Formats: sequence, structure tokens, C-alpha cells
Amino acid sequence: MRRFVGFSALALMVTGSPLQASTLTFENYLSERGSIVYSPGNAAVTVTNWGIDRLVVSDGGLPVQYDVDGPVPSIFADEGGDGAMEFFIDGCVPFGTIVIFGYNCTPTAASYFQISGSIPDLGLSQQALFVANLIGGAPERFPFPIATSKSAEGGGTALLSLPLSQTLGLDPAAQWQFTFNVHYGLEFGPPTPYQVIATDGTAAVVPEPASLVLLGTGVLACARRLRRRGR
Repeated sequence: MRRFVGFSALALMVTGSPLQASTLTFENYLSERGSIVYSPGNAAVTVTNWGIDRLVVSDGGLPVQYDVDGPVPSIFADEGGDGAMEFFIDGCVPFGTIVIFGYNCTPTAASYFQISGSIPDLGLSQQALFVANLIGGAPERFPFPIATSKSAEGGGTALLSLPLSQTLGLDPAAQWQFTFNVHYGLEFGPPTPYQVIATDGTAAVVPEPASLVLLGTGVLACARRLRRRGR
């Protein structure tokens, strides 16, 4: 019995789950979709008044949802309205040979991305909750725009507001890697909850192969010692 208990303890140490990174999801679930405007020649795209009606926070356990209020009118007459997302992406060039299928963008320092609003359940008043840099990160792109369908997607690196970070118990200096997708107009299939998904970098470091070899060697050594004791 002693040998069984000792082996179980070792197995728990080896297979224990790593810490999970925190994930924040700002969603346009049932809120107004603002405007998507392309510059002449589609060299840039601007999104304004894109409703953000909720924030979902997850750190590996059950997600927690918070209502986001703000200046965007709510579809369901939420007295507090909905939060607002806005961004500007430039440096867009067409791709395709005979036919232009869409545009790939390399944002400059003029680009920006921001989500503003208040979160009453957390005691947060109106503020810029999420401010991002679009240089680097996931590639920004959009398909060739038509009158009935416009969209854009991309990503980058962001910071949370200091009050939001502190209220959620997160590091205010943490860099958040995020992706976004927005769509306005004709859709095929079921409606999509358009999202901004941000993940911090605090997940536990995965051991390198050399470290795993050392760990395995230590486990074998402990097993031999337990076997000798049993004899």
C-alpha cells in the first residue's frame, strides 16, 4: 500500500494541469452594428459606434459575464445603452490577379483601436476599457466590399484600463494579444456573435524537452528507491 500511495503522489506532480491564461471576450451579441466605411480606393477602413453589449471573463474555470453600457443605443432598450468599439486601419492594398478578392493591410502609426464603455457590475464608469496597437499581431484584412456586405478582421497588442485591470485582479502592465472580427450586412448561415477576443500571456511556461528528460530521470530514481524500500 505504501508503494501505491507514493507512486500516486509522483503521478500527480507530473500530470498536474498548468495555470490558464485569462481570456477576455468583448461581444457584439445583440447590439447595434455601427458603420464600416472604406476610404477612396479602399486603402483604409474605419469602424465607428460598433456596439459592445457584454464582457465575458474566463481564466480556465466557468466564465463570468458583465453587461457593458455606453453611448450606442441598445436593441433591447437597455437604459444604459451599450459600449462602443471604434478603429481605423490604413496601409491596405488589394490582392488578386485578374479579380480583386480583398485587401491586406499593414497598419501605420496612424491606426488605432479602442473599446469604450462602463461596467456597472464592476463599479466602472465610462472610460476607454481597451486600447490597442494594430502594428504587428494578427494580419488585418477585409474582402472586396459590396453594398450589401462589409467586414474586417485582424488583431494586435492591447492594454486594459487601469481600473478594469485592478477590479479583475489582473496585472495592469500585461500585454494582451487580441483578435477581432466585424461584419455588416448580408450574412449566410446563423448570426455570428462578433467578438474581440484578448488573451494575456500569464499561462505557465511549458517545460522544454531537456527539462522533461530531467524530470523523467528524477521520477525513475524515486521509483527505484521506493522499490528498494519495499524489499
